[in-house]
Amino acid sequence: KLKGKILAASFILGVLPLLIAIGYVGSQTSQLLENYGERYMDAGIKGFAKLVDVGYKTDVANVAPENRQAALEALKKAMINEAAGMKFFKTGYIVIYTSDGTCIYHPDSQYVGNKELYNKYDFAKKAIAQKSGVFNYEFAGTSKTGALAFNPDLDWVMWAAVPFAEVQADALKLRVKLYVFL
Repeated sequence: KLKGKILAASFILGVLPLLIAIGYVGSQTSQLLENYGERYMDAGIKGFAKLVDVGYKTDVANVAPENRQAALEALKKAMINEAAGMKFFKTGYIVIYTSDGTCIYHPDSQYVGNKELYNKYDFAKKAIAQKSGVFNYEFAGTSKTGALAFNPDLDWVMWAAVPFAEVQADALKLRVKLYVFL
């Protein structure tokens, strides 16, 4: 009887620290992967913003004034096409606004050319005013992470958006593996 109690106590004392360690590592890993996800999005939108900036400086700013408007329109069209092809994680995408809240590009075309999202959602107003950085928000019942960059030459606020669950997906997989390992 005593042998069984000692065995149970040894098992509990041996397993409990392991469970605590796995819980701690899992939470730290989640935070670390979340930070990496945000950095990935921030780097991606900054990279896109740099592409827009270089395009403006080479294809628009150096063009004769009489050809500048056509060059500007061609650049905008090319950059919108580029944005349309970019993805973050599984379903993340880029949206582009002007500083006044007019949507220049959105994967859902009903928002393009109007201020519907800007006028309807405080997070959109806040993000467009913020113009750069990373932030979290709720949209249509989904928690999302956004990364912003601004181009003053085009007056574009470029916004990468992705469901927060996709940013956390790798962390969740790692936690499950840690618990299965136990």
